[in-house]
Amino acid sequence: MAPAPLKIAIIGLGVMGMRHARCVASHPDATLAVLVDVDRARRDAAVTEFGAACAETIGEIRGQADAAIVAVPTAAHAAIATSLLGQGIPCLVEKPFVASPAEGVRVAVAAKASGAALQIGHIERFNPAIMALFDRISDPSAVRAMTARRISGASARVTDIDVVMDLMVHDIDVMLALKRQPVVHVDAKGDANHAEASITFADASVADLTASRIHPVRIRDLRVFLDNIGLEVDYIARSLTEIRTGDGGNAVTTSQPVHTGDALVSQLDAFIAATRGDNIIVPATDALAVMDVAWRVQAALGLPTP
Repeated sequence: MAPAPLKIAIIGLGVMGMRHARCVASHPDATLAVLVDVDRARRDAAVTEFGAACAETIGEIRGQADAAIVAVPTAAHAAIATSLLGQGIPCLVEKPFVASPAEGVRVAVAAKASGAALQIGHIERFNPAIMALFDRISDPSAVRAMTARRISGASARVTDIDVVMDLMVHDIDVMLALKRQPVVHVDAKGDANHAEASITFADASVADLTASRIHPVRIRDLRVFLDNIGLEVDYIARSLTEIRTGDGGNAVTTSQPVHTGDALVSQLDAFIAATRGDNIIVPATDALAVMDVAWRVQAALGLPTP
C-alpha cells in the first residue's frame, strides 16, 4: 500500500513560501496542512488561494502537520526549526541555513536528538543541468578549476541579506558538493551588492565566483575545468555543454543530455523521501560548510559576520 500523502506546514508566506505552497498543493504525495505567517494579509491571501488552514505562530500547529517547510527570514530559522524538530517534525529549511555557527549546531543537534529529517533548501542541487553535471563527473579530484557567475538587477524580494547570502551561496554549495575538499583559503573584493570571491581547495584547485545585484542582465552560469575538457552549465536554460579539443586544436562543443523536471518539485520529492528514511540530499553538515565559506567571504569583504 502506498503511504498516505505527507501533511506539510508552510512556515512563512513570502515569495519563496508561496512557491513552496503551490508546489506542495500540486504534489501527489503531499498535502497542504497549515499555512503559517505573522502577517494577517499574507495569511488571508494564502487561504484565499489554497483554502487550507492558517495560523499566526508555529505554536498553533501541533498535531496538524507531519513535516514543515521553513521559509521565514534567516534570522528566525534556528528558533523555528529547533522547536519543530524538537517535536519530531521533519524540516526543509530554506537557505541561507542559519545566521551563526552556534545556531547551526543547535538546529543540527535538535534534528539528531529527535531523529527527524533535516534538509536544507539549496535548490540548485536539483537543477536538471547540475544533476547532469554531477552524473558526468565521477572523480571530484579531476576538477582543476571552476568559475561561476550569478548576476542580476536589484530585487525588491530580498532586502535583509547581502549578495553573498542572497546569491553566492548557491554556487558555493554546488562547488563544495562537486569537490568534497576542505577550503584552505578565501579571498574576496566588492561590497554588499557586488562581490567577487576566490576559493582555494586543499588539493590546490581553485574556484572563482561573481555575484551581483547591480547588473541589468540576468546571468547564471558555471564552468568546470578538467584536463582537456570543459563543462559549462547554463542554470537558466538548464543546459550542460561539453567542450573538448578536437583535431587540429579546434574546440568541439557537444550538448550533454539533461533530464527534464522542475527543481522545486525534485527538491520536494527528495524531502518527502527523506521523511520516509531515504538519504538526505542536502544535510545540515553540507549547509554548515557552505555557511562557513560564505562567512569567510563576508569577512574578506569587510561585511558584518557572526
